Amino acid sequence: MDALIISHATARLYHNAPRRPPSARLLPESTNPLVTTPPNIAHVSRARRVLASHGIPTELLTSIDFLITNPSQKRHAMGARCHLWLESIPARSLIELEPGIYVAGVELCAFQMAAELPERMLIELYYELCSKYCMPFFDEDDYRDLSSPRTTKRKLKRFFSELPPGVDGRRKALRALPCVREGSRSPLETAMVMTLACPKRLGGMGLRDIRMNHHLPLPPRIRQLTRRSSLICDAYIDRGAQDVEYQGFLHDEPEQKAIDNERRQAMQAIGLTVIELNKQQFFDTDAYRRVLAAIRLNAGIPVPKDAEAYAAEQERLRRFVLRRWLHDADEGEGGAGEQDGERI
Repeated sequence: MDALIISHATARLYHNAPRRPPSARLLPESTNPLVTTPPNIAHVSRARRVLASHGIPTELLTSIDFLITNPSQKRHAMGARCHLWLESIPARSLIELEPGIYVAGVELCAFQMAAELPERMLIELYYELCSKYCMPFFDEDDYRDLSSPRTTKRKLKRFFSELPPGVDGRRKALRALPCVREGSRSPLETAMVMTLACPKRLGGMGLRDIRMNHHLPLPPRIRQLTRRSSLICDAYIDRGAQDVEYQGFLHDEPEQKAIDNERRQAMQAIGLTVIELNKQQFFDTDAYRRVLAAIRLNAGIPVPKDAEAYAAEQERLRRFVLRRWLHDADEGEGGAGEQDGERI
């Protein structure tokens, strides 16, 4: 297979593109040795044109990532970044954009980013790829809702596991997956659950028994308490039978407040502990620490022996997941803010 292949961070841009087609031809049909075309200036221009046609801003395409299969193919053509790939290309891991030009599929792109991103960022990316939203190209813009996730944990794990053990990034990619939960509906939901599911060494609570947007049918006797026959929990934790709910600005509306009250009563009636988190609590160090303490108490999790060091790591994780919204993050100050148009 002789091809010009767009990869890594540029492929990630493609998978966030607003005009990305809902379905595309996937190649090769089976795992296959790959022969790539070394990129030249004409190739870079062609790739830039194709990617821009899918809605990627041209200012993000000044330099484009390409996959090559031979060190001698490495080019320093203006606007090209070459990445060496010495393995066969996995089946159905490339998307055909035009005859002879391809982009790394979601799973291959996710794997490639393992060699590029720090661990927290990699985990966050995998949440996003398994979510029902798409991040904007620029922080000041709003995220987009998706009808379905771009991939699943099962697909990612299968893809990573089938690669040769010695491939750079494989171990890191597989280590990130247990922290990931599927079905997040917003970046703030992802941020909240990352602080619960990430391992303690990264500042998380290390919870494995947590499910996002968990569907909870209500028994007939409880349905009289609410207008719904079932409930969806933002973050359901088995230990302590608790639901952690992120309360965005929509929950301030009078009608939604009434719905939330009914919902809360129904949950309490079936023995569920409800912990509600709003943006003011999430954006405040001490307030969020108290929320996490309540979750830990309900779950019967003891305070870590190295409580002071763990609290510092916990705060680093909180500031990381909220970095798009916090002011003066680099100085470590505790201010909180709201970007224009961001649904938080």
